[in-house]
Amino acid sequence: MHIVANERSIPRLHLAGTLVIVITLTLALGGFFMWRSEAEHQASLQRIAATVNAQQESRLLAEMTSAASYIEFTRQRTQDVLKRSIRDQVDTAMQIAQSIYQREIQHSPVGEVKRSIIEALRSARFYEGRGYYFIDDMAGQFILLPTAPQLEGKTVLDNKDDTGHFIMRGLIEAAQKPDGEGFSRYRWYTPGDPTKMSDKLAYVRRFAPYDWLIGTGDYIYKWEQLQQREVLLRLRSLHFSQRGLIAVLGPIGDLLLAPSTPGLEGKPAAALSEEQQAVLAIIMAAGASGGGYVNYEWFDPKTGKSEPKTGFVQA
Repeated sequence: MHIVANERSIPRLHLAGTLVIVITLTLALGGFFMWRSEAEHQASLQRIAATVNAQQESRLLAEMTSAASYIEFTRQRTQDVLKRSIRDQVDTAMQIAQSIYQREIQHSPVGEVKRSIIEALRSARFYEGRGYYFIDDMAGQFILLPTAPQLEGKTVLDNKDDTGHFIMRGLIEAAQKPDGEGFSRYRWYTPGDPTKMSDKLAYVRRFAPYDWLIGTGDYIYKWEQLQQREVLLRLRSLHFSQRGLIAVLGPIGDLLLAPSTPGLEGKPAAALSEEQQAVLAIIMAAGASGGGYVNYEWFDPKTGKSEPKTGFVQA
């Protein structure tokens, strides 16, 4: 179409050009403001997500700090709990010995009174059958040794553990303290493995009428295991936020505590699915490198699906 510039067409062309410019500017400004609004909206969402994520990480760190403090507190109490228990056991044995002595000393020969005390304590067992009472005299003679009665009547002052510690001498030294009682730490053969020694703690009290020491003891690692079970029971009950919980892995990646999937507890890593093994590998790697935050997906029994999770790992 040929346009002729004259008095009538020029105003029309001017008007059309103006409209085109106005419309273009309007669309451009509208697009700009829409883009800026969307950018601000996205930035706002990102700020909200960052805030929520920071709050989540802060909560995870606080819960982990609390759990780790409880674990360490319980671990440090292990020997105190053992000491209190073996002291109570020896107190019971002393009460039995003193009761028999006071009842029979006036009308029975000394040898019979001694035998009555020995046989009254011989069959006593505790600590899942590991615990027993022993009696030695202050010269190092075995008076009662239920685990090796063939040694009773023999004096053995030079028996050592695998560190060179003199076991009998340590017990006598504990009983010679001013209060006539004390603890002695040594190593002795592990139950079920006569070739290996483990740390053992004993408590003895001097029975003055016959210059005896009466005592008992137990393996420290057994009480560590008891404390570990106590810790796991406590951690199982801890929940925070809506679905926050604490899981515990063993040194080789075995699940010791998995509150969301208790059916997996006690199973070795090799028995889990490939996806589960991959998650545990991520967690173990984080723990080995000093700990920190990890992101992964884990099966949620409530929804029946794998869902993204954020965790904090600490050895």
